Amino acid sequence: MVLCDNPGRSSPETHKQWEERIEVARRDGMAALLESTMQRWFPLETLKANPPHMDLIRKMILTTPVNGFAGCSAALGDHDFRPPMPKVKNPVLWIVCEKGRNNDAATQGLQAE
Repeated sequence: MVLCDNPGRSSPETHKQWEERIEVARRDGMAALLESTMQRWFPLETLKANPPHMDLIRKMILTTPVNGFAGCSAALGDHDFRPPMPKVKNPVLWIVCEKGRNNDAATQGLQAE
């Protein structure tokens, strides 16, 4: 199992953020979320350098079906991976970017649980 850039559970704040993104996508389409998503996913220096693979990621975001985005976002806005974790028998890889927003003391504490 791999958990990537995720604090392990949603919170009222993250639930609200996902609900707002769903609303924007449904109202204005995926293009309205493009820049804010890129800014969350990549450090400023990467965005400024604009390596060739960034166009592929932009295309992926722009071509994501709104209904699929809404469904996945709803799941991300309401989850808690911690209770079932003791039942997982295989290794779990929890990846958090060094410059990511989820690399803080609170997230590290959740990972330790």
